[in-house]
Amino acid sequence: MESVQFRPGSTSEIDPLRTGAVLSVDLGFSNSSKSTGLAYKLPGSAIRQQNVRFGACLTLLAELLLGHSRAVLILEAPLSGLFSENGNPVARGEFERRSLQSKTGRHWYLGAGAATCLASVFFLRKLESSLKASGRKCEVILYEGFLTFKAKRTDHARDARLLLDSFLGLHECSTITVVPEQGQTVVSVLDVVRSGESDQPAPATIAPAQIQQGNVDLIV
Repeated sequence: MESVQFRPGSTSEIDPLRTGAVLSVDLGFSNSSKSTGLAYKLPGSAIRQQNVRFGACLTLLAELLLGHSRAVLILEAPLSGLFSENGNPVARGEFERRSLQSKTGRHWYLGAGAATCLASVFFLRKLESSLKASGRKCEVILYEGFLTFKAKRTDHARDARLLLDSFLGLHECSTITVVPEQGQTVVSVLDVVRSGESDQPAPATIAPAQIQQGNVDLIV
């Protein structure tokens, strides 16, 4: 195994991974404000959370990960893309739609989804580089967090904590696997980070259940 290995996490391995180090990031991409939320649970320690800037989160995350040979990292950003047979971007599933009746949603390739997807590429490249420079061995198991369609703006650290609690089984959630239909192609953000292709699937998605005020939609 390489000294630092990033790999996609699957739905089937969530239960055994809950007892190890789990870190969650609500990814923000601002040059001035603390728009990134961080929450983490390390073995033998209480859950901690805080709001930080993009660069500070990278530094802190590298320090936390280096203390463990294996850790789960949840990023609230699209960590995969789906393309049609003609090569056009398409929605990855019903979970990206506002509701089952709606034709609109938060597709990975539009607006905030596209911006945070780009942010995740820079974030993971820098994080991997920092970990490799340390010379320590570390396996990072990557999951996507999907927390959107909120009725109002919420605190970034609170959102990271909600994703963490969902992974740990403390909050109801759905787990989603992006599977391409015939002729479609799924691309993992890890392949973009590494500038190559692999046979690895996209990271599984953690989607906390949250009732919206007003229209009582569920994120499922």
